[in-house]
Amino acid sequence: MDFTDILTPFLYRLPLFILWFIGVVLAIIRWKRNGRASLFAVIGFFILSLSMFFATLFPSLLTELSKDFSENRNLFQFVLTSMRFFPFLDMIGWIFILLAMFSGRKLETKQEPTA
Repeated sequence: MDFTDILTPFLYRLPLFILWFIGVVLAIIRWKRNGRASLFAVIGFFILSLSMFFATLFPSLLTELSKDFSENRNLFQFVLTSMRFFPFLDMIGWIFILLAMFSGRKLETKQEPTA
């Protein structure tokens, strides 16, 4: 197994991983302003990054496992079956991002000075 076959797809997706990392850092920085929205954002970015990581890793594993199909049949079927769930994981991640964007924010009330 050549590691360039595994690392090359990750390099193509590196900008997304960097973007999600920045999103997590910004959510942690703004945690005191609105903890619930920040929590939703961190969970969403975490789910999206995990889904992208495994969705990138599994196709290269699948080609390697298909070479020795008779020996790795159960693992091959597991990888093939689990690849069908990645779009649903992405959907759940995006739901958390949308919840973070549209969750209720605390409104700052301006107090008028009393004369």
